Amino acid sequence: MSARALLLIAAGLALLATSPSPAAPSPLKRQSDSQVSVRVDGNRLFQAAFGPSPRDAVATLDRLIGQTVDVPRLAVLHGLRGAALVGTRDIAAATKAFDTSNRLNPAQRLGDRMQFLAGIVRGRHDLSSLALDSLLAAAPGLVRHLELRWVYAYFAHNRTTPRGRLDDQRIALAKIGFGGQDGVDITLKAIRILLARGQGAEALELVGHVDSLSAVQKALVDRRFEPLWAALARRAGERGTLVAAESIRKAQVEFDRSPTDSRKRRLLLAALAESRRYADADRIGAGFASNADQLAALDEYGGWVVNEHARILLKMGRLADSDRRFADLIRANSTKPWIVSMMINRAQLLSQTGRFEAAAALLAETEAFAARHGNPYSKQLLRRVKLCTAAGLGRSAEIGALLKAVKDHSSESQIATIEALMCVGDQASAEKIILEMFNDPDKAETLVVLLQRKPLDRDDPSTWAASWWSLRQSPAIDAAFSKAGRDLPESYQAE
Repeated sequence: MSARALLLIAAGLALLATSPSPAAPSPLKRQSDSQVSVRVDGNRLFQAAFGPSPRDAVATLDRLIGQTVDVPRLAVLHGLRGAALVGTRDIAAATKAFDTSNRLNPAQRLGDRMQFLAGIVRGRHDLSSLALDSLLAAAPGLVRHLELRWVYAYFAHNRTTPRGRLDDQRIALAKIGFGGQDGVDITLKAIRILLARGQGAEALELVGHVDSLSAVQKALVDRRFEPLWAALARRAGERGTLVAAESIRKAQVEFDRSPTDSRKRRLLLAALAESRRYADADRIGAGFASNADQLAALDEYGGWVVNEHARILLKMGRLADSDRRFADLIRANSTKPWIVSMMINRAQLLSQTGRFEAAAALLAETEAFAARHGNPYSKQLLRRVKLCTAAGLGRSAEIGALLKAVKDHSSESQIATIEALMCVGDQASAEKIILEMFNDPDKAETLVVLLQRKPLDRDDPSTWAASWWSLRQSPAIDAAFSKAGRDLPESYQAE
């Protein structure tokens, strides 16, 4: 099973947590073995239902269903049974099991939520699409309990659901504010769809959900948002102060409500960093997982908090402290597959700030780990680091083979490929890729941000940022840029 599927399964265990547990039985009433099993072994059952032996999971769940009378637990078991049946490709039986789960506990609609995840894990996006439509219609409040990464995976890998229906779902999600600040990309996409459909009034209503400074800035340089630039400017305020303040306020409220939730802490760090309140962000980041034991206890969400803090330290000019934060995180979590992202990020930040010897020292271990746990995209990021580091160290004998590897895998990350090409001075090849990318509006969106006259994040030290401005000097690229976007007016850029 793919690493992506395993991550989805791990995240999916939250479904059991977000369903209220039935009242604890009286200590005078003996619990059946099956009830104890469902409570204690919920994680095991979930992993079995979504795992490589779904027929065995169905048999186990059938036995437990026959032994259980507790209705909320039965709803969980039938939902899991439906997920396992999707794995056996008995879709009719799976649908019946999901419906049974929904009927047993209509307030939670666990059947729909299980079906949504099962469709993603098993590559049956048609099932996920039906479940999402059902949730949006019957229980939009429960949609907010869906893991954001499930929803992004659904849209990213769905080749089954018609484009128009996917667009309708994005709009519906945006209208309920799905994902909050973390889901702002869905909101921006929904606004673009509505504008393209000529539904400007509906698009305008969603501007209030765009509650991050970077998101507003991206919209203000993208010509697809031009009909709403005035509204977005009002949303931003002078120098972006209004949206930045609102972003921090919302993030602080969410964090105060759930101070142990790593995702809420990361959102607050990001909101503070966007406003260049680095001292406040550093205080919050430094107080999190500050020793080896705490670092070793982190899950992936916690790992991303430390990653965010390390980047903030870099923006503050504390390069050594930033790298030390990465090093401590990686050392404490050296066997966890998700740490591959932080290993690559550490090497990237060393290379793009000219610390080539330090980057080179990490490459062998990082590459070996990425070979086991990285995806094609992350491996191309690492190829960029290898090529740029070799060029920075003047290792000309290595460049030919590294350059070929980068070009051979260009489609896995065109942005990383362009930056790698610029590290060795191959501007012609970089320009060719950029001009091809401008033919795709979604890719052009990224290019419009990267080719800005002034980087939107001016405090992010990177030699690669300078490469983008040199590429903008090409008349053909500048013309394509002007067609797709504009430079961010000074009045909207944070001070």
